This record gives sequence, structure tokens and C-alpha cells, in this order.
Amino acid sequence: MRPDTMEKVQLFRGYTVLIKGKERKDTIFIALANETCDEPKIRMNKVVRSNLRARLGDVVSVHRCPDVKYGKRVHILPVDDTNIEGVTGNLFDAFLKHNSTDNPPTTPESPISVGFLTPDSPVSRVSS
Repeated sequence: MRPDTMEKVQLFRGYTVLIKGKERKDTIFIALANETCDEPKIRMNKVVRSNLRARLGDVVSVHRCPDVKYGKRVHILPVDDTNIEGVTGNLFDAFLKHNSTDNPPTTPESPISVGFLTPDSPVSRVSS
């Protein structure tokens, strides 16, 4: 988003932003300034557009989302039909094992619906 547009809507670099797209889909991301972006437009990558079910040129709404927390732990559920082009083998081992814990914490905590996964967030796999 252009820096002057960000200033008008009171968004600043590093703010957490909620974008709402088609079919009641939404996602969060970090706002960054981009001088090369046209005035009424925002730039987002293909993954964000896919999550929103939006195509280039679609209208989306942008909202500040200040209450996003960092995840203390993440449970990954098994998925049978995952098919990612060019990736073979176990996705958990390939992408998440470096953060995994053999004995996930058992203290009950209220789950959060939106949050950030950091390199320090422990990840555990839920068996099927």
C-alpha cells in the first residue's frame, strides 16, 4: 500500500491488518509501505489472494487488527488429500519438525482463532 494511503487510514508499517475478500474469507498479514503501488490499490501475493478467494482486480476491505496474539503452541491435524506440486514425503517432517515437541504441554489454555506462528512456537502433530 502506498505510504500516503497508509497514513490516511492510520495504518503504519508493521501493523497487523485483516483483509476481507469474497465468500466471507479473510486473512491477516503485516502492513508494509510500497512506493510503486498505485493509489487506490494494495499489493498481496498469490497465497494471500488464494486464501481470500480473490483474483487480481477484485475489491477487498482492509481493517486494522490490533489484538492478534502469538501462538504458544500449535497442533497440526493429519490431512490425507494434501497435494502440493513439487513436494513429496511427509509435510510435517519437511516443514514443521524443527519446531516440534515430543511431549506437548498439557496445560489447558483457551484457543485463539487468529495468531502468529513464530520460530519459537512449539508444534505438535495430532495422530489420527
